[in-house]
Amino acid sequence: MAVVLALLLFALGAVGGASLVTMRMGPQWRIVGHIDLRSRAIKSRLPENLDIIIVGDSIVEFAPFFRVCGRDTFNSGVAGARISDLSGIMAFVEAIHPKTVVFSAGINDVLRPSGDEWIETLRDWKNRLSNAGVELWIMDLPPLPEKGDKNVYEFINSALMSTSGRNVIKFPASADTVDGLHLTRLGYKSWIESIAQAICR
Repeated sequence: MAVVLALLLFALGAVGGASLVTMRMGPQWRIVGHIDLRSRAIKSRLPENLDIIIVGDSIVEFAPFFRVCGRDTFNSGVAGARISDLSGIMAFVEAIHPKTVVFSAGINDVLRPSGDEWIETLRDWKNRLSNAGVELWIMDLPPLPEKGDKNVYEFINSALMSTSGRNVIKFPASADTVDGLHLTRLGYKSWIESIAQAICR
């Protein structure tokens, strides 16, 4: 997964300035600089009066342009982000007041565990969105990567699902991938369909 992600980010760097993205690879690889740069770019580009915002990690960021339910959809994905890394975007999204927010993250928390403080952060965010009349949908985790810990995976997925309540989007477990995790264009078709089936009504 790290090799594929490095290649994808290299391509992004070639477009926006290769020096903007620095990688350190290894069992606990981490994207240095990209999370902050991408988060700031999202905040600067978020328009008001959006229908749908999708917040998440690399699976979201690398998704092709798409609309859901025929409605404008904004991609707020940040490659390499753990749930705690998305707190700034969460606050900004809350201020925008979209009609619907889709949250798809957590697999990087499985691969690089960092405590469980994010659970309360996510639950508080959900409550604030609900009080503002914003509908939050949470997608469950993609299939467990080979290097992931099953117990950590099940704990995080359970916490996500308990937070989501009835607003659950099922990750398409059989979706086509390039590395067992990151989706191909065909895989994204299944992923987008799963989102649409849940929130379009």
